[in-house]
Amino acid sequence: MLTLEETLKMLAGAPDRRTLEIYIAHAWVRPVRQERGWAFEEIDIARIRLVHHLHEMMQSDDAMDVALHLLDQVYGLHEQLRRLSQAIGRQPEQVRREIIALIGKDGDL
Repeated sequence: MLTLEETLKMLAGAPDRRTLEIYIAHAWVRPVRQERGWAFEEIDIARIRLVHHLHEMMQSDDAMDVALHLLDQVYGLHEQLRRLSQAIGRQPEQVRREIIALIGKDGDL
């Protein structure tokens, strides 16, 4: 995990400390709070870059809330589909064929 200072250094000033603290206050970025301050993981760094890019385009906190909520839903669904695909892949061949037949080529149930 990286400290706030290490994270800012890695981001090379985009965003600056004040802006990053605003992102945290809005819960657009959710680092772990530790005794020595905020701790950031790699996923937090990626999210900071995404938030910074989106915020520069939108310039609206309300729009950011909506956009990030929708993106979080998309990523959540992606993860669920990945787990479903893995579960299907562990099934016997006949079960996999039946699932494929039920879904059809175009993915309709």
